Amino acid sequence: MNNNQILYDIYCRKSQEEEDRQVLSLDAQEKECKEYAEKNGLKIRKIWRESFSAKEPGRKLFNEMMQDLAEGKIQGILAWHPDRLSRNSVDGGLIIYHLDKGVIKDLVFPTYTFENTPQGKWMLGIQFGQSKYYVDMLSVNVKRGNKMKLENGWRPNMAPAGYLNDKADKTIIADPDRFLILQKAFREIIAGRLTVLEALDKLNDEWGYKSLMFKKRGGQPLSRSSIYHLLTNSFYCGIIQYDGKEYQGKHPKMLTIEEFDKLQIVLGQKGKPRQQVHSFPLTTIIRCGECGSMITAETKTKYYPKTKNTAVYTYYRCTKKNPNVKCSQPYIREKDIEDQIDLYLSKITISEEFNDWALKYLDYVNEHEAKVEQLSYKNIHQQIEDTREEMRGLTRLRIRKQIDDELFDGEKKRIEKEVKRLEELLQETNRQADEWVELMADTFNFAYYARIHFEFGEDSMKRYIFSKLGSNFLLKDKILALELKKEYFAFTPEYKKQIKPLELDEKSLFMLQRNNLVPTDLNWLRGMDSDHDK
Repeated sequence: MNNNQILYDIYCRKSQEEEDRQVLSLDAQEKECKEYAEKNGLKIRKIWRESFSAKEPGRKLFNEMMQDLAEGKIQGILAWHPDRLSRNSVDGGLIIYHLDKGVIKDLVFPTYTFENTPQGKWMLGIQFGQSKYYVDMLSVNVKRGNKMKLENGWRPNMAPAGYLNDKADKTIIADPDRFLILQKAFREIIAGRLTVLEALDKLNDEWGYKSLMFKKRGGQPLSRSSIYHLLTNSFYCGIIQYDGKEYQGKHPKMLTIEEFDKLQIVLGQKGKPRQQVHSFPLTTIIRCGECGSMITAETKTKYYPKTKNTAVYTYYRCTKKNPNVKCSQPYIREKDIEDQIDLYLSKITISEEFNDWALKYLDYVNEHEAKVEQLSYKNIHQQIEDTREEMRGLTRLRIRKQIDDELFDGEKKRIEKEVKRLEELLQETNRQADEWVELMADTFNFAYYARIHFEFGEDSMKRYIFSKLGSNFLLKDKILALELKKEYFAFTPEYKKQIKPLELDEKSLFMLQRNNLVPTDLNWLRGMDSDHDK
């Protein structure tokens, strides 16, 4: 059956989710497919336009089209790209199954060449697999990005009423038109001067409150259900609730925690008062050197009768949860443990001049690597194309019955294995070059800025720097030990002593081969300097 005997449907899909924001619109896809059909003389029965994600099965129009295929009403599909048809294993598998059974005679794409042959279906399966991999990785990256944003104090989604999303800085700022009047309404309710419904009327009728305008909605007065939702949202007192957890936000607070608690009492929620959110940047990272339990933290308030003042102190201690060890480790003050961390950071700190030189040197290395990588990339690509051409030749021999099934299957497996090996080699070539340059740039910047950021940064920054410094953090007898990362060990006095006989200066340290940047026998950097007051 040639193309002139096949009846096609055009399928266009555009998701409203993040994954497809850069994909052609439905109108553009339809236009491209119509032009392709006219140019190639394809007979079109119907055009399907669907606005729905393909990362999970269950698209209504797609399923109707597949039912028409099963009933023989059409024999082919024309779509802009394979990922318009499927981004999940179920729909992708169904398409390939229908190709195997002859239900689908042909698939046509303006942006991708498909042949209804074993090799063609194999390559199509790879395309569907890549589309699914993209969606899966997108989800992982979004969750990782959201977690990092929350730990840095920022809500990862749309700001609530009274706030705006700052697109430039990716932060949340006060809405100059709504922040103050909402704050005034909240405080009037707390003071008892207005009821919730009286405050709602004031907002809408006297103070001119209107919701934020978007393309298709907005500009409306505040509803009764909306104001109750706002009044119970802890975001307004600086606490972000996300996925069942609480995070301390950096956005401008509309209310203090005390005011928010009073507001909840006014609303009739007289449960236990909200506990203050404490941030302990070093917890869940350090283990006890005696029993292996995690180190936790707590605050203690001390009253001074002479001055009639109170002070709050933070202490770190072992949780002592190992039932097999009677742990004897004492408390340690937060300041004392931070002083020890500062000592570690002082050992790896580099000068501004050296940092500037190192980054310029990396630019030079990166430029050289790019040239080598380009040649390697070209050579491997040519090998892949040669191997695929070998597969196409093998398929032609099988179609002409010049080789038997056993020989074809054996050669096919060999070629597929070789293509996979070359593709992995290509990815590894790109990854190693990129990762090394990125690692070194991060290393120099960390060595220059870490001590400053740890001293003056907020708790989330302190936690990031401490965790990035090394691994295997142990606290015993009030002494912190850690396994310093190899790339940072190259800056320490201990390493400089090792390389002194080689008469290497500070800059020539990093002109060594990239895989020999630090000594291979590096083990532990325990304790403090011999003259350190323990």
